[in-house]
Amino acid sequence: MPHPSNTALRSIQCTQCSAPLELHGGRRVESLTCPYCGSVLDTKHEFKILKKFRGEIKKIYAPLELGMQGKIKGAQFTIIGVIQYHTIGEYHSWYEFLMYSPTHGYAWLEYDNGHFIFSYRVRELPDREIRQITKYRFTFRHNNFKVYEFYKAKIQYVAGELTWVANVGDQVKLVEAVSPPYIYTQEKTSAEVEYTLGEYLDPQIVYQAFKLTGSARKPKEVHPAQPFAASALLQGLSKAGKIFTPLNLLALIAILLVGSGNKVLISHVNPDEYLAGSAEKPFTVNKSNRLIALNLYSDLDNAWAWYDVEVQKSGAPLFSMSKQISYYQGYEGGEHWSEGSKKARAYFKVSEPGVYTIQVWGEGGTGNRGTTPQNRSLRMEVKEGVIVSRYFIAMTVLSLLALMAVPLSKWHFENKRWGEYEDDDD
Repeated sequence: MPHPSNTALRSIQCTQCSAPLELHGGRRVESLTCPYCGSVLDTKHEFKILKKFRGEIKKIYAPLELGMQGKIKGAQFTIIGVIQYHTIGEYHSWYEFLMYSPTHGYAWLEYDNGHFIFSYRVRELPDREIRQITKYRFTFRHNNFKVYEFYKAKIQYVAGELTWVANVGDQVKLVEAVSPPYIYTQEKTSAEVEYTLGEYLDPQIVYQAFKLTGSARKPKEVHPAQPFAASALLQGLSKAGKIFTPLNLLALIAILLVGSGNKVLISHVNPDEYLAGSAEKPFTVNKSNRLIALNLYSDLDNAWAWYDVEVQKSGAPLFSMSKQISYYQGYEGGEHWSEGSKKARAYFKVSEPGVYTIQVWGEGGTGNRGTTPQNRSLRMEVKEGVIVSRYFIAMTVLSLLALMAVPLSKWHFENKRWGEYEDDDD
């Protein structure tokens, strides 16, 4: 049976309130609900009044209206009917707009808090019976679906043409499974069971298709069928990470292997020496303007020490620095604790090679208030030609984060979709 032409638009008057009503649908339309008075008219029997809805209905916002036309998936559709559903037991409502195309028949466009789903009835069944178990898996048309949720909903509002007689208050049991951007839905009523396959549409594409003014409302939440789409920034970061992560790793490995420097001094200073400031230790620098590391170590135990270190050349001071070493530990409440460190480090450079001297002054004590240094020597180590690895470690970490920008963003996106951490079997 051929469909009526897209230009074959008919108009009637509501048999209840005489309001003008336009007919856009095809031959399968069975009911027409007047948006003015709420009367349900029988399109098969001279628009006889079947029922009238009474009372004010709190309608939610939607950018679409009856009679609007738009091209979706290459087909020209007209919105002929609308139903507002409400989840029983929850504060969640959404619209389903019935659309008609003379060439492609009927389809639905769902609007849910800024999200759009284009769907149509299907006759095929999945490879196994759908069970009401979250993340229960099945296959349909070569796509792997996971059950997202199952719930009951009821009709709150009806307007326009429908291919069946819908009543306010009618209930339906829904099981939804997702394989983004697709959503497979099982709908059970008291009379029948139907299946639909939906696909998530970019809201801006829908706005353009129906020539809606303004920009699409940005959704606040992730829709169950919404596919993850990495932004241009994330894609750029990921590409940069692919380039720089291997380079930084190679540089870091090289630095760890050869960047520790050459030892030019290893010496020990006892407390009597640093208290008197008589500890003078010479060392030789072979090349100028290379980073030199001074490593200090003292095996203190529940004690502290403060060292003033001066680097000299020919008796003239060049650099001075102060370093503290303190270490405390104990056993309390069945647990061992410790704080502080037995090590300290400083860096410096000299402008020319030659012989230099390190002179050390110090003080210390035991416990929290003691002023007598613990009888532990200070070990000094000087290394020439050191390369500090922490900068390369930071660069490597940053490049790894850039490399993982897209996977991490997708993980966060999926976590928002499901409201929990994804299973490890994905």
